[in-house]
Amino acid sequence: MLHMPYTHLPRLHLIVGHRGVGKTAFLQRVRAAYARRSLPVTTWDLDAELSRHHGVAVATLFHQQGEPRFRAQEHALLRARLAELRDPAQASDPHDLCDVYVALGAGYDEDPRVAVPPAWLPLARVLWLRRLTDPQGRIFVDSARPRLDPDLPPLAEFQRRFVERQSRYQAWHDTVWIMPEGAESDENPAEDQFLFAALASQHHSPKGMLPAVLTLLPDPLARSEAAHEFLMRRLTWPGLRFELRDDLLSDAQRAWAQHLLPPERVIQSARRALPSHKDVQAACRQKSAVDLPCELLQSPPAEAWLREWTARMDGAMLPGLIASLHDRDIGESVPQAAARLQSLALQLGAQHAKLAIEVHDFAELAWGLAWADADPLRRAFLPRTPAAQHASGPERFRWFRALQARAKRSPLSFVREGDGSSADQPTLCEHLQLGMADMGQPSRGFAAVLGDPLQHSRSPSEHRAFFSRQGLPMLAIPCSEADLAHGGLALLRQLGLRCAAVTAPLKRAAGALTGLESCNTLWWQDDTASWQGENTDPVGLRALLASLPADAQVAVWGGGGVLPSLHETLPQAQFFSLRTAALRRPSSGARDANNANDASDGATQNAAALAQPSVVVWAAGHRGRDAALQPPASWRPQCVYDLDYREDSAARDYALRVGARYVSGLVMFTAQAAAQRAVWQRSLAQATPSPAQEAKPVQSQAIRSTRERGVT
Repeated sequence: MLHMPYTHLPRLHLIVGHRGVGKTAFLQRVRAAYARRSLPVTTWDLDAELSRHHGVAVATLFHQQGEPRFRAQEHALLRARLAELRDPAQASDPHDLCDVYVALGAGYDEDPRVAVPPAWLPLARVLWLRRLTDPQGRIFVDSARPRLDPDLPPLAEFQRRFVERQSRYQAWHDTVWIMPEGAESDENPAEDQFLFAALASQHHSPKGMLPAVLTLLPDPLARSEAAHEFLMRRLTWPGLRFELRDDLLSDAQRAWAQHLLPPERVIQSARRALPSHKDVQAACRQKSAVDLPCELLQSPPAEAWLREWTARMDGAMLPGLIASLHDRDIGESVPQAAARLQSLALQLGAQHAKLAIEVHDFAELAWGLAWADADPLRRAFLPRTPAAQHASGPERFRWFRALQARAKRSPLSFVREGDGSSADQPTLCEHLQLGMADMGQPSRGFAAVLGDPLQHSRSPSEHRAFFSRQGLPMLAIPCSEADLAHGGLALLRQLGLRCAAVTAPLKRAAGALTGLESCNTLWWQDDTASWQGENTDPVGLRALLASLPADAQVAVWGGGGVLPSLHETLPQAQFFSLRTAALRRPSSGARDANNANDASDGATQNAAALAQPSVVVWAAGHRGRDAALQPPASWRPQCVYDLDYREDSAARDYALRVGARYVSGLVMFTAQAAAQRAVWQRSLAQATPSPAQEAKPVQSQAIRSTRERGVT
């Protein structure tokens, strides 16, 4: 093993992250992970320490003292508690040498290293806990969290501070861990691997890690001591290579990293300027890789460089040389872009061609995949999300890149710990989960949740353990109704999709596919070569609404794809159109969630004119955040049941505004998910795909189907 600095000494991890990201729950998982290895660890939460020290809840303390004084109390208490730590160089008791994890409040506003005693400073690291939903904001309905700006709507309160805090964490952090949604369990195997591969003083290399490339960013290299450990630890991760980009790292940072890293683990990527011919050949001789982009090579100043290079190579191939393409010309199709890249790769004598262009839909995805599969050892297809689609999630193709890495069908698979060089790169957590899903299990395809958007989805975490036992990874695949209508499901099946949870806006479309009014559970049936479906939403709704008083006056606001299940579960309720606020008859409501002709008898009754409901069942999703789509101001329900579990749900805001008790849709989600697993268990027990079936490469069926529909 490579020499690791300070492996005999403990680490002090100061944990930062936005409100509600899960720092306290993370500490619980840290304790459980160390306990499984019979290792001592110290963890404490600064908010809990403040509450104990002052004898009042943090929210009360915040309101009594005001924010400036509260922050000063945070700083003072952190200094006092860290000063109590025994000097690690003088400690003899093993418990005095254990790792320490400290969770700071989201608003902690000075670099926490300032509070660290000198003896611990070389051992102190700042860990930034993130979730991909951080930018969407969170609304807190529990009184334990203080309101920071009571005059603002709760979501605006979160977002007002988001940018400032984000930049603060960006400047402070040494390591990033991006957690999946719904990862509250005490046992998270991928996180367990990360703890002891990247954080703990007792270092262990991750098991089952798939080959990958990590693009080095400047922030983890900003502090030399932490940067050295950062690289040394990751050098023990099997199959990991490091990309050094001249547009992301300074010349000094690249030189420093190249000095530490073995040449065969390095990819030198030119983005600002072409290297000399001599430097390219020297790097490849040392078994480093060199990435030369079309964007530099096809500019007029590069013509002389390319002519001289072509003459020098005389048609020979240079091992380690990569030709890449990142931007399409105006009007250029995926096949045309691929052909342009391939022509340049041949001219350069490149060993690999990397197509990393923006891809707009599943049809273009199929074209790119077909190009890569024609020569999988030399071609890498790394689709990127167009900027125009970032509103529903800037990483629509993480799932595809993850599948390519898992299948080892690509010579270049990238992974990211923080922002990475592309949001479409799988996170380190996802990458570790993929490798672990295959350990001891034959590859049988994959499972997924389908919908759009999906950043908030807890389905991968909820179902991961179940599918892992089947040897199937669980992925989140953003898929719109247009994607489904234009060959998306056929492509996913060819890639190996076996089971799928279906969420908005696809439940009605999935129902039409399987002969149901609404469907949230799909599985592939081999003997009929068709998709089968079931709807477990009624199970979830019954669990969510079990606490409803028998005499409650219930109003259902909205409906969408869950409307048929709502009619079945709440026949006594009144249903209101989100768009018109009109009373909806069951017959018309079941046909269309927002039909303009809401009252079947033509006598529209407005919600404001009806009796006050004691309970509102919120089925409006995020559209209900629009002021024009809110329930009448005259309603004053005692309770709001939300069918959504998102932390920025419009129902949370509504419940706070009207002073109602809030019930999260998490109860519904968990119950219907358990029912889904029972359905999939039966289907997987009956399925016996042969290895040859599952290993079959993607054919051109998806491309043909989209071509027949006129999609180009």
